[in-house]
Amino acid sequence: MRTRSKASLADVPEQVWLDRGRANALATFHRTARRVPAYRAFLGEHGVRPRDIRTFEDFQGLPTTSKESYLLRYDLVELLPAGSLAGSCVITCSSGYSGEPLFWPRLKRQDDGAVRGMDALYSLFGIASRRTLAVNTFTLGVHVGGQMCTDLSLRVARMPGRKLTFVTPGASIEDILELVKHLSPRFEQTIIWGYPSLVHKVVTRGASAGIDWARLDTFLACAGDGFTESWRRLMVNMIGGRPHPMRVSALFGSADGGLMGFDTPASLLLRQLAHDRPEVKESLFRGQTPLASIQFNPMGRFFESINGELALTCWQAVPMVRYSLRDVGDAIPFSEAASQLQACGICLPDALAGIGVAPEHVWRWPFLSCFGRADGTVSIVGSNIHPYALQHVFASHPEVSHFKLTVEDDAEGGSRLAVYVEVRHGALRSDARARLERRLHDEVLEALLKANPDYVAAYRDDRQAADPLIHVVGRGRGPFAEDAGRWKRSHLHRERAR
Repeated sequence: MRTRSKASLADVPEQVWLDRGRANALATFHRTARRVPAYRAFLGEHGVRPRDIRTFEDFQGLPTTSKESYLLRYDLVELLPAGSLAGSCVITCSSGYSGEPLFWPRLKRQDDGAVRGMDALYSLFGIASRRTLAVNTFTLGVHVGGQMCTDLSLRVARMPGRKLTFVTPGASIEDILELVKHLSPRFEQTIIWGYPSLVHKVVTRGASAGIDWARLDTFLACAGDGFTESWRRLMVNMIGGRPHPMRVSALFGSADGGLMGFDTPASLLLRQLAHDRPEVKESLFRGQTPLASIQFNPMGRFFESINGELALTCWQAVPMVRYSLRDVGDAIPFSEAASQLQACGICLPDALAGIGVAPEHVWRWPFLSCFGRADGTVSIVGSNIHPYALQHVFASHPEVSHFKLTVEDDAEGGSRLAVYVEVRHGALRSDARARLERRLHDEVLEALLKANPDYVAAYRDDRQAADPLIHVVGRGRGPFAEDAGRWKRSHLHRERAR
């Protein structure tokens, strides 16, 4: 008698994901309005009566929430269901560029959906058939990255049939390499979790120390900061190994939203196509280079793009309803992305089959693209840095007219926080420029270490990436040429070096 094969995520039609996602979003609104004191007050201030919100179209007319308009205006317990911390099992913390701590309780069953998502992600690495060592290089403590990666991975490892072993050496490159050297050869493959800048250093220093990453069948799974397709390809070449669509991939998460999505073979293919074909980049990604291009399960984390920014709705210890993440980006249904590719002469299913992607690994979840922060920050080693935290530094130098923050990819593939500084009158002599760069470096570093606890952690974990690189240029030179004729000048330089 022929047995029916086990159903997979690929068997679920796209419309089921979308319909249930929208229904869950509407239900989350009503549940939050009923149980969360702060949200009831917020709706009252905006003249919204929950009983009037009956359809998803009504839901789309609701006011958005944000850190400033919602979270910071209420006491923590007012943001929780029934106004109590009693149901929480763990609390993480984020401070951001303001230095003001925000606490994020997590419910006992809050991450059940995230566990299923993490299990789905691990399935793309084949942990059911290959003995796998996963190495978590995120630091633990109160920050969410290391804690969530550890918790979710351990819960996956305990599931029947999962050949996953998990270790947590932290951000010490010496400890990571020592562990890999002794343990990885005992497994069939190794996954290294971490910030892009740190995993790059692990790979380069490991290769110098004689570690054969290809022989260990190594995968890199990054989070915290975005990366370009050029950087991803560089890392794929550095670690080598058999061709695999998930060789270098990303997870999309945050302290406020938890695990929100991750790379799949389909999302990685979209990123690659956009890199190689300008018409795809224009059609799918606004003509910009995405720092993240992932898929998400709308039944667990529901995303909208509102005025070009991502908004999240989900039920958790601090429920989110149309919460602005302050990320510039888009949420695109699977069929819409496939249609746009078809207009560019590309059949998505055929393209995936052409690179060896199994049909059960093609999920019709929506795609989410992120182009950077809308709140004016740059991110390095998981720390958000806002220009206003540095304004007083440059205001004390009359020769400086403007500055811009960016993250650069160097020739070796490493990431580095960089500050471009424009002087008022032409270019400085090389000795004067070098003196100003040294002085500004020390003042910028001091300001960030004083004002931003998350930056302190980033500087401790990966000093090379977080240490500010100062470039002093003449008026209108370098990235300041993009401001020609503008009255309002940006403090961000969006283009990465590679």
